[in-house]
Amino acid sequence: MRVISCIVTEHNLWLVLLAALMCVTGCWVTIGLLDRARKTVGVQMRGWLFLTAVAAGSSIWCTHFIAMLAYQPGAPITFDPALTMISLVIAMVGTGAGFGLALDKSRGLAPEWGGCAVGLAISAMHYTGMMAYHVAGIVEWDARYVVASVLIAMAFSAVAVGHAVRRPYRWSHYLGIGLLVLAIVGLHFTAMAAVAVTPLSFITTGTNPDILEAMAVAVAVVGLIVAATGFASYLIDERGRLESFERLQHLALNDALTGLANRVSFNDRLDHEIERAREGEETMTAVIVIDLDRFKEINDLRGHAAGDQALKIIARRLAKLTGDGEFVARLGGDEFAAIKRFRDQNDLLGLVSRLEKSLFEPLQIDDFETITGASIGVAVYPRDGADQERLVSNADLAMYRAKNDVTRAVCFYESAMDETARARRALATDLRLAIERGELAALSGADLGSDRRHLRL
Repeated sequence: MRVISCIVTEHNLWLVLLAALMCVTGCWVTIGLLDRARKTVGVQMRGWLFLTAVAAGSSIWCTHFIAMLAYQPGAPITFDPALTMISLVIAMVGTGAGFGLALDKSRGLAPEWGGCAVGLAISAMHYTGMMAYHVAGIVEWDARYVVASVLIAMAFSAVAVGHAVRRPYRWSHYLGIGLLVLAIVGLHFTAMAAVAVTPLSFITTGTNPDILEAMAVAVAVVGLIVAATGFASYLIDERGRLESFERLQHLALNDALTGLANRVSFNDRLDHEIERAREGEETMTAVIVIDLDRFKEINDLRGHAAGDQALKIIARRLAKLTGDGEFVARLGGDEFAAIKRFRDQNDLLGLVSRLEKSLFEPLQIDDFETITGASIGVAVYPRDGADQERLVSNADLAMYRAKNDVTRAVCFYESAMDETARARRALATDLRLAIERGELAALSGADLGSDRRHLRL
């Protein structure tokens, strides 16, 4: 009740509210900067610690100074400028040391001990500031309130910094802000309740109250500017981190040469489209595998720089012709792939036709013109495969069928292709085993003619 009475009856309430605004803003910025220091190491961490100490010390000092100006002892007052500045230095250095200790990972209770150090720094700043506060009267102190104020500052600061550094809960960040505000406010007003001033009537000179109010506003403005500077640093760093993340994400999901989606993105998108089709939507998904036919000739005749340029031109063309429900990626080398979500077969044929037309258009590379051409294989979910691996494998089979057929560039998967592929794999396995066992023998022309009907390639 003594503390509450002190606030209500012995303070200018609108300046108290101004001090509270300064305190909340400063603590919000301080905990944010401390969190950024927590996530960094080395020189970066020390830089963020410095900003944290500046923001914390200046906001604590400004809160204290404004609240001191709000105090109405009933007697003229003056300030010692040297001690006032020393109290600011104590706030910055003390909180910086406390936060530095809190981030020492080699100590188990470092955050709590660091918080205690911050509480001591707040207390030292306050009572140094009180020494700079000269009032024309007899000043008496109640030691019980003094001790209680220091304990309040240390206890709340320890818990606040502990939550801010350890972050055991999702809302620990905001809890840390609130507890740090309580540490500063609890110390100040408990300490002010320890003071009893008996005015001396024969001293009438002091600072004009209007000037004191103007000083409080000026201090608040400067304090908010300092806090805003710390917050701006935080935002700039956050934006830089976000840009770095987006750049790394782009490198991870996109082809470095062409800018198209890479194999990882292709697989993710195909999984998504298959899952979407499985959930009952009346759509089908087609996988289109594309292999350039005469790309090697460009590399051999004109060099790899020309080959890279050709790939970039083709990638730009493919990217431009895709629309809603269509996706294009470069899988590697001269191999591209597309995904098409469709309901009507004509939609799929439309995309395949656009792809074929684009891939057979001439390429102008430096001083020569060429046409690469391409072989295109198509497989459709769920008709041609129930999962990603099967679907892509069947599209590859169709693409190789198109590559071996000079009369067409596009081939749709057919189940007979699997039988042919299995027969070739079985034949290759049998020949390998026959070589290992020495079971192959040379045949004469007559034997070869009579057994030709048994050979199947």
